Amino acid sequence: MAVKELREAYGNAKTWQAMNRAIRAEVPGGDELLDAIGLAAPLRDRSPQCAKLFEKLQQAREAMNAFIAQKYELKSATEGAKNE
Repeated sequence: MAVKELREAYGNAKTWQAMNRAIRAEVPGGDELLDAIGLAAPLRDRSPQCAKLFEKLQQAREAMNAFIAQKYELKSATEGAKNE
């Protein structure tokens, strides 16, 4: 599968949106992680602890992106972040 199949499976939105939908649907804990990132993003500049938390959440998201990229045979996890 490629970007086209990913988009067909999760809506013909931008590729990064389809990646997020795939994470929510296919990765255990993905829904909770993306919700946590949404909550932590506005707080990341408030303290070093918030910044560190946000960084750890982003690392977990990158791992989930890599899992989805491998499953859908994308060239890389960053391919999913492009606005194709």
